[in-house]
Amino acid sequence: MKKFIIVLVLFIFIGCTPLSRLPKEVRSQIPKEANTLVMNFDLPKDSLFIYVSEFLSTENFRIHSLNKEVGFINTDGKQYRPEMLIRLNIQISTDNNKSKLFCTSEFSLRNTNDEDKDKWWRGNYSYGGYFTLCFDNMVLLLQKLPYKEVQYIRKS
Repeated sequence: MKKFIIVLVLFIFIGCTPLSRLPKEVRSQIPKEANTLVMNFDLPKDSLFIYVSEFLSTENFRIHSLNKEVGFINTDGKQYRPEMLIRLNIQISTDNNKSKLFCTSEFSLRNTNDEDKDKWWRGNYSYGGYFTLCFDNMVLLLQKLPYKEVQYIRKS
């Protein structure tokens, strides 16, 4: 019985997804229900678009669709865990001579039933589990960009 309890406790701790992978100082800036990352850059829109497109390629994201005029970059799913794919939806806009990047992330699970196999869910900081893991991976990835300011918001 003692071995069973030890194995059960280990299974619970090892099998649980951490609440958040983000550093404490970043977590303290994120409001509940945040699902969108907003970053300000000291670059013109066209330069940021090219920079982000190349950055995503070096991070092994495949671009699904893009439109330089409108500022959209959408990626295909990238494997983050054996059972989890993450994709990014990015919008870049002009803010005077600077630019602003809006990004949401979505995830899909590969080890689910056939009905849910091709469903995508939006990452969300406060939902926990895969929702939080998806949001965290987006933030950790985009923090590598040379941004000036960052905000976390809830966008419908």
